[in-house]
Amino acid sequence: MGKRRNARLSNRNARITGEARDIGLTRDLEADVRYTFRGIRRHPAFAAVAILAVAASLVGVVLLASHIPAQRAARVGPMDALRWE
Repeated sequence: MGKRRNARLSNRNARITGEARDIGLTRDLEADVRYTFRGIRRHPAFAAVAILAVAASLVGVVLLASHIPAQRAARVGPMDALRWE
């Protein structure tokens, strides 16, 4: 039983050190990038639509994030803004 326990502990230690080595995520990131490009090559139309949808969403968020404060600022007179600054 002692040998079996030592073997389990050494496997556990090896697994922990392996995980510690992978904290950089380089292998996982590389595999994800490969998988992404493989999907783009297999389905280019879907990839184009997905990329355009993400880009449109980002543009929408940026426009809203800049429009709402500008709209609020337009309601306040310049003298009031200077008075409270």
